[in-house]
Amino acid sequence: MSTRKVVALDIGGVCLQVHFKRTLDFFGVTAGELGDLPDAFRPAFHEWECGRLAEEDFVAMICQVSGRQFSVDDVRHGWNLMIGEDIPGAADWVRDLQAAGYHTVFFSNTSRWHMAEVRRKLSFADIVPDGLYSFDAGYEKPHPAIYQAFAQRFGRPVAYFDDRTDNVAGGVRAGWPSFQFTSVQQARSAFTIKRMNASTDFAD
Repeated sequence: MSTRKVVALDIGGVCLQVHFKRTLDFFGVTAGELGDLPDAFRPAFHEWECGRLAEEDFVAMICQVSGRQFSVDDVRHGWNLMIGEDIPGAADWVRDLQAAGYHTVFFSNTSRWHMAEVRRKLSFADIVPDGLYSFDAGYEKPHPAIYQAFAQRFGRPVAYFDDRTDNVAGGVRAGWPSFQFTSVQQARSAFTIKRMNASTDFAD
């Protein structure tokens, strides 16, 4: 188990923006009130992100839900459209954490396709080479098993940032100092480098 001071970072909503509507528009599906994925997509989304579906099975499920026929390449393109731009200030924040001696690690519910797109599109992906992902772990946050798998691989983080309240609550239950992310400025204020140096046992 690592003895490094680890900061666990969700990806979507913390490091980069997510645009569900771009994907839904591509597949001709009406977005929900908040632009989130509609309920009909959720079973396929969950199984795909847990690494339980082959590509052809995921494509078949998307075609069934959308009522239209798409190739594997079409579905990959449409699915990746939701991967957006850097969260403003996130690159500098991560570099500041690293400069202060912290090991930043991705901790995300995501698929192989999306992770490849993140590596291609996120401006600072190259400086965060390590991560634990739902497609690899076989579980999505906030399932306890994925937090356990992270701790076994990287050690207990000194801070964990996620934009979703249920995932943050999962971190709290795992005994992690966990913070809901709303902006880089808020994250810096919620858990400053100075505070992290003072105590690794602080929990929000």
